[in-house]
Amino acid sequence: FDQQKYRLKDSRDKLETLRGIFEIPAKKVRLSELENHSQDNNFWEDQKSAQAILQEISNLKKWIEDFTTAEKMLSDVDILMEIGEAENDD
Repeated sequence: FDQQKYRLKDSRDKLETLRGIFEIPAKKVRLSELENHSQDNNFWEDQKSAQAILQEISNLKKWIEDFTTAEKMLSDVDILMEIGEAENDD
Protein backbone atom coordinates (compact mmCIF):
# COMPACT_ATOMS: atom_id res chain seq x y z
CA PHE A 1 0.00 0.00 0.00
CA ASP A 2 2.94 2.36 0.54
CA GLN A 3 3.66 2.66 -3.17
CA GLN A 4 -0.02 3.31 -3.93
CA LYS A 5 -0.17 5.93 -1.18
CA TYR A 6 2.87 7.64 -2.67
CA ARG A 7 1.28 7.60 -6.13
CA LEU A 8 -1.96 8.95 -4.70
CA LYS A 9 -0.14 11.81 -2.98
CA ASP A 10 1.76 12.51 -6.20
CA SER A 11 -1.53 12.57 -8.11
CA ARG A 12 -3.03 14.97 -5.56
CA ASP A 13 -0.01 17.25 -5.91
CA LYS A 14 -0.25 17.18 -9.70
CA LEU A 15 -3.96 17.93 -9.60
CA GLU A 16 -3.32 20.89 -7.32
CA THR A 17 -0.67 22.15 -9.75
CA LEU A 18 -3.14 21.75 -12.62
CA ARG A 19 -5.70 23.79 -10.66
CA GLY A 20 -3.32 26.73 -10.95
CA ILE A 21 -2.20 26.05 -14.50
CA PHE A 22 -5.78 25.76 -15.74
CA GLU A 23 -6.76 28.77 -13.59
CA ILE A 24 -9.78 26.98 -12.13
CA PRO A 25 -10.45 29.60 -9.41
CA ALA A 26 -10.35 32.38 -12.02
CA LYS A 27 -12.64 30.37 -14.29
CA LYS A 28 -15.15 30.08 -11.43
CA VAL A 29 -15.06 33.84 -10.88
CA ARG A 30 -15.46 34.53 -14.60
CA LEU A 31 -18.35 32.05 -14.81
CA SER A 32 -20.14 33.79 -11.96
CA GLU A 33 -19.64 37.19 -13.60
CA LEU A 34 -20.96 35.98 -16.95
CA GLU A 35 -23.93 34.22 -15.41
CA ASN A 36 -24.83 37.42 -13.55
CA HIS A 37 -24.44 39.42 -16.75
CA SER A 38 -26.67 36.96 -18.62
CA GLN A 39 -29.48 37.84 -16.19
CA ASP A 40 -29.46 41.49 -17.26
CA ASN A 41 -32.70 42.69 -18.83
CA ASN A 42 -30.90 43.91 -21.95
CA PHE A 43 -28.72 40.81 -22.37
CA TRP A 44 -30.39 39.71 -25.62
CA GLU A 45 -30.32 43.14 -27.28
CA ASP A 46 -27.06 42.15 -28.98
CA GLN A 47 -27.74 38.55 -29.93
CA LYS A 48 -24.28 37.92 -31.34
CA SER A 49 -22.67 39.06 -28.10
CA ALA A 50 -25.20 37.11 -26.03
CA GLN A 51 -24.46 33.94 -27.96
CA ALA A 52 -20.71 34.43 -27.50
CA ILE A 53 -21.23 34.90 -23.75
CA LEU A 54 -23.39 31.78 -23.54
CA GLN A 55 -20.70 29.84 -25.41
CA GLU A 56 -18.07 31.08 -22.97
CA ILE A 57 -20.32 30.09 -20.05
CA SER A 58 -20.65 26.62 -21.55
CA ASN A 59 -16.89 26.29 -22.03
CA LEU A 60 -16.14 27.45 -18.49
CA LYS A 61 -18.69 25.04 -17.03
CA LYS A 62 -17.08 22.18 -18.96
CA TRP A 63 -13.61 23.04 -17.64
CA ILE A 64 -14.88 23.32 -14.07
CA GLU A 65 -17.00 20.16 -14.26
CA ASP A 66 -14.14 18.13 -15.74
CA PHE A 67 -11.75 19.34 -13.06
CA THR A 68 -14.30 18.66 -10.32
CA THR A 69 -14.79 15.14 -11.71
CA ALA A 70 -11.04 14.53 -11.54
CA GLU A 71 -10.99 15.76 -7.93
CA LYS A 72 -13.91 13.48 -7.04
CA MET A 73 -12.28 10.48 -8.66
CA LEU A 74 -9.06 11.10 -6.74
CA SER A 75 -11.03 11.49 -3.53
CA ASP A 76 -12.84 8.21 -4.21
CA VAL A 77 -9.51 6.43 -4.72
CA ASP A 78 -8.26 7.92 -1.46
CA ILE A 79 -11.32 6.58 0.39
CA LEU A 80 -10.90 3.14 -1.18
CA MET A 81 -7.24 3.11 -0.12
CA GLU A 82 -8.26 3.90 3.46
CA ILE A 83 -10.83 1.12 3.43
CA GLY A 84 -8.26 -1.31 2.03
CA GLU A 85 -5.74 -0.36 4.71
CA ALA A 86 -8.34 -0.75 7.45
CA GLU A 87 -9.28 -4.20 6.19
CA ASN A 88 -5.61 -5.23 6.05
CA ASP A 89 -5.18 -4.12 9.66
CA ASP A 90 -7.93 -6.50 10.78
